[in-house]
Amino acid sequence: MPKKISTAVIKELDTEIKPPVSYAPVGDEAKIRKYAMKRIGELKRARQLPLSSFDKRSIEDIWMETEREYAPHELNTGGKKVLATDETKGWRGRWVELGSEDWQSKNATPDLYVKVMTALSVLIDQNPEAVFEATARKYEANTRIAQSAWKQSWVESGGKKELKLFVFNMAKMGVGYLKTCPKLDVRTKRVRTEYDPKNPKNDVYEDRQIVRYNGLTRRSLNPWDVWVDDTAVPGRYDDVGDIYYEVEYNEENFKTDFPESAFPNVKFCNVANEVPADNETEHEQKKDDASGRNIRIGFYENQRKDLYIILDPVKNVILYSSPLPNDEGYLPIVSAPWTLRSDKSIYGIGIFEIIKGDSVLYDRVSNMTVDQLVLSIYKSFFHKGIDQLGEDGTLKLSPGEGQQMTDPASLKWLEVPGPGQEAWKGLQYLQDRRDLNSGVPQQLAGRFNSKTLGQDLQAKEAALERMKLPLDFIVDALEQEAYITLSWLKQILSTPEIIEFSDVSDLEEALKEHGMTEDEIRAYLQQAGTPEPNQELIASSDIADAEGNPQMDENGNPVVQKYANVYPEMAMELSRSEGGELFETEQKQFFRFGVDIPTKRLDWKGKIRVIPQSVLVPSKELSRRLDLDLFNLVYPAIQAMTAVPRMIPILLQPIKQIIKSFQKDYKAWIQEDSLMQLYEASLKPVDNAGANVKPTISLQFNDLNAVDKNGIPQKLTPTQKEILEKYYGIKVEEPLFVQKGGMGSQDATAVGSDIPVGGGGAPQPEFSTKSGIEAPQVADIGKAPGTMSGSVEAANRT
Repeated sequence: MPKKISTAVIKELDTEIKPPVSYAPVGDEAKIRKYAMKRIGELKRARQLPLSSFDKRSIEDIWMETEREYAPHELNTGGKKVLATDETKGWRGRWVELGSEDWQSKNATPDLYVKVMTALSVLIDQNPEAVFEATARKYEANTRIAQSAWKQSWVESGGKKELKLFVFNMAKMGVGYLKTCPKLDVRTKRVRTEYDPKNPKNDVYEDRQIVRYNGLTRRSLNPWDVWVDDTAVPGRYDDVGDIYYEVEYNEENFKTDFPESAFPNVKFCNVANEVPADNETEHEQKKDDASGRNIRIGFYENQRKDLYIILDPVKNVILYSSPLPNDEGYLPIVSAPWTLRSDKSIYGIGIFEIIKGDSVLYDRVSNMTVDQLVLSIYKSFFHKGIDQLGEDGTLKLSPGEGQQMTDPASLKWLEVPGPGQEAWKGLQYLQDRRDLNSGVPQQLAGRFNSKTLGQDLQAKEAALERMKLPLDFIVDALEQEAYITLSWLKQILSTPEIIEFSDVSDLEEALKEHGMTEDEIRAYLQQAGTPEPNQELIASSDIADAEGNPQMDENGNPVVQKYANVYPEMAMELSRSEGGELFETEQKQFFRFGVDIPTKRLDWKGKIRVIPQSVLVPSKELSRRLDLDLFNLVYPAIQAMTAVPRMIPILLQPIKQIIKSFQKDYKAWIQEDSLMQLYEASLKPVDNAGANVKPTISLQFNDLNAVDKNGIPQKLTPTQKEILEKYYGIKVEEPLFVQKGGMGSQDATAVGSDIPVGGGGAPQPEFSTKSGIEAPQVADIGKAPGTMSGSVEAANRT
């Protein structure tokens, strides 16, 4: 249902204009029409004003000259053109220019065409990529949905070819316009349902509504068809108050897009079937048949007054009026200049204005050089005959032609020297100067003079630097266009198609016709059977009679009509984790809004930064080098973060800034979620850390018991005692070894035993433990093996 315009806006729409006889609007429609006609007239007159006090030309004057010079053509020397024929030989007529010689060169260099095509082929080759950053925490979870939906909209709408036309107008005319809006293409098609092979006349057909396209579309508008607020300045899209543009329809398309059932005032429009007047020439009639039969429809949008108008600019008929169709009040058109003309004008300077002076001089010198070259090859000669000098005594020369003279013996062959090196060097100088001034040098067209690949890449990179300013304006326009796209997508994807159903079986069949999966149908059927269904999928209302009273069934209960809201689906580079969170993937999956993704998740606010390199023609060598340099910068920091997780918060932000400086998306280089999970895990305390960890130590007997020169073991050092007690639970008490008088051998006692082993004498306590470890008896130390034995082996066994 159209929105109602506020009364405050209606009061401001006041001006006088004489309506046509067949169309007499009244009330609010009359006020809207008066204001629209007045404001549209102001916009059209403003574009015809001089650009400044120094330049008396209007922007339309420059555009007309550009249109003439763009297509390859010959120079016009100013003579009158006539149609020349030769009836004796049966030659067909050809337009020739009086007062000019056919042999003289009249070539106009197609340099404008070449440079526009070169810039277009270099600047646009891919769909744009962008980095989305939410400005509030509540929008952060919806960032991936917004970015993926924006990216997919470029694929579905075929926006790249329209972006090429947008840049084409920028380079050629100095300014380009790109419109983004929804498009619903529904057509009626007769489909054959029954086929009779014997008699095709018996075939049965039925009419069906076929949806050719339902989604977002982008259109590049010709600058001649767009009139923008005269106070608009480059880059300040919010300050553009209003805009008016016209679209051309043929009669059939006009009737399809503007049916009289939806637009009652169509009957007052120009139906493009008027017969030309008798005094019109044949050429004017043919021109009228080619283009004048089409219908131009105007669209006026004003964001300050929240006004949207569709009108016939020829008959001044208002077809439709409402508030702006965009819920957030965006104007659907963005503009960008090629280079700045002024900080107060959105009309930029195109390539033609930049090279115009040099092109005129180049064409003049080039044609003169070629003429001299022709004369130097085809020499003129003289022979005896009637004097052919003109009335003013001059003689016109033509290459290869003889002239009759009264005294040819006194004359010689006319020797015309060829153009010297100065002429060719002058032409090269003029060409180089045009390349330098235009910013589209020959290196961008693939012409290199270097000896190595590295030198060629450096030359191309330096040439691209001259294209940075136009590329910046393109990126600015694309960033603003991204906000408009998200606003439209929110409206499109949250607007369902309503299906009426009475029972569950009817609903199931209808959902199958819409191509829903079994899981999606199951979600609808489950909510349809619940007492309080989800209003996002299923709705219901009481059916009322003609008087507004609810209808009752045979049991006296109100009759309820149920509705199913079937929302659109979109293929996005997203996948769902086990926890239900969405994450980016390279493979596309289909998601249906309202079922897989709630429509409220389409709400997003944030900053959008379009990556300039994403739209340029990719250079494999340059891309590989940039990726390698970035990897060498980032990898050491990532390695440090994984080794010491507590460094992740410190190093993560600098890594993001480094990646952004390379105009890359940091999400494609680092897994921020995984790193933060690693960091959070490092902060959690570990219970009984190291409780079950015991070191394994291999000790040699000689390491614990150093012997003197006589082979007698010495006492254990404090360090050795500490190792035995800490890791093996063996308490060593002195004296561990006892030397017996004058004997080279040594006896030891078993733990907890008074029985001497290996010798006599008074037994003394030599070895004991407090760990409860049962130790074997120790043999004569002098004959002990090289490895630890006795108590050490007992500790190892435990």
